[in-house]
Amino acid sequence: MLSGCESNTDGYTGIEGTGDRVELASAYGTVSGFGSVYVNGVRFDTSAAEVEIAGEPADEADLAVGMVVEVVGEINRDGKAGTAQTIRADRVLRGVIESVDAIGSGRKALRVLGQAVYVNEEATFVGTTFDELAPELGINVSGFVTDNGLITATYIAREDIDVAVDEMEVEGYISAVDEAAESFTLMTLTVHIVGAEFSGGTVQDLVAGKRVRVVGTLAENEKNLQATRIELVTKTIENGRSVSMEGVVRNLIAGDQFKLQGITVDLRNADIEKGTISDITTGVQVIAFGPLLNGVLQAERIRIKPLNTQRFRGAVTDINQTDKSFVLLDTAFQVTKFTQFRDESRSMERYFNFDSLRSGEELEIFAVNVADIWEVTRITRKDVGVGPQNVLRGMASNVNDDRSFYIGAIFIDATEVSEHEWMAVRSRSDNTFEVDVEGSYVDESRFRATHVHIRPRPPCDPHIMFECGPRPTPRAHPR
Repeated sequence: MLSGCESNTDGYTGIEGTGDRVELASAYGTVSGFGSVYVNGVRFDTSAAEVEIAGEPADEADLAVGMVVEVVGEINRDGKAGTAQTIRADRVLRGVIESVDAIGSGRKALRVLGQAVYVNEEATFVGTTFDELAPELGINVSGFVTDNGLITATYIAREDIDVAVDEMEVEGYISAVDEAAESFTLMTLTVHIVGAEFSGGTVQDLVAGKRVRVVGTLAENEKNLQATRIELVTKTIENGRSVSMEGVVRNLIAGDQFKLQGITVDLRNADIEKGTISDITTGVQVIAFGPLLNGVLQAERIRIKPLNTQRFRGAVTDINQTDKSFVLLDTAFQVTKFTQFRDESRSMERYFNFDSLRSGEELEIFAVNVADIWEVTRITRKDVGVGPQNVLRGMASNVNDDRSFYIGAIFIDATEVSEHEWMAVRSRSDNTFEVDVEGSYVDESRFRATHVHIRPRPPCDPHIMFECGPRPTPRAHPR
């Protein structure tokens, strides 16, 4: 029902208000845009909503695209719009980066407070960039916690953090409990609980597999956290509510059910979008839609979120308002109600959306090829003339260790390309492959690159986190 698609809701128990019949609703997912707030494809009016970020009162203006929020309110019968009563955004991590590993083009694994944080360049970055992620950088993270303490980051903001005095924050699943030492572990982080304040449960509830949020200070070795507050994280949703919930699949019983944010999801009668039921495996990110009955989310639809996206940048043309599509770099792209919109141009338009697009604007987009259609997961508006001035496309050849190669007869100087992009090029085993190169001409035969993106032929599985095979080449837009 929260999908934004037409569906039969006659079987639901609703409440009558002024205008259309509405349903009580709860939504948990990533903010994709504003005017008011868009979550899981639904526009929630926030004019009367109470907003909270990391436990502190806030305003709607403090929310950002990429933050994971919980919305409680009502949904209109058509499933496209609702009214938020409360919006809560929580951090899953606040700490200092210990290490950074490149795990593929546009993807990195961070180690923070002993937790593994996966992030790709599609995430929202505030005060830093994907390329600037480095050890000793203080960050706070919004995203999704998976099995074994793995975190998928959707929003990263830089913070000045003094590990000697400042409080850290971490959310995850308890790996083991040591009753004698009065501690438990979250991956490689040991949490000491003596003197900690508890909420949502007591010390007796600390068992392996339980999800907790811990606030505390680090010991000198930075491997132990002295907890000041421990919250046992549970989702309490009123029975009968219509629910849309985004998260990572846990405790899967194939073809039957799984856990999502601690809620049991029955998938037996669900329509599967962007994949098949066999694509729903442990660790896959999904959005489940349906009513909560007797504590179980009876999924009517489950949308599998594609994660292995490809980055494009250029001027937008041929905008089609009817089918929500446009052309960029001679390739047709399709916008969905789940597409994220962010304006990083000088105008900083908070309510930037598809209707705001104008031909000739500079866009950076991320898209994934699903069933031979390039669906846009994120659109970022950039300033025209800032950044790359030209985009070359062609077959790369003669790749050299001095960070250079050729496209046809044009010499490409890649010394300004980021390390992870260059390594993706340098590590190719085939002699020639297609690339998009952003930058500017030095002269007629020389080009200075700022970005290089491989255009794989066909594709990595769009459903598997950070695992790639070959990708499809985008279809040219018909002229």
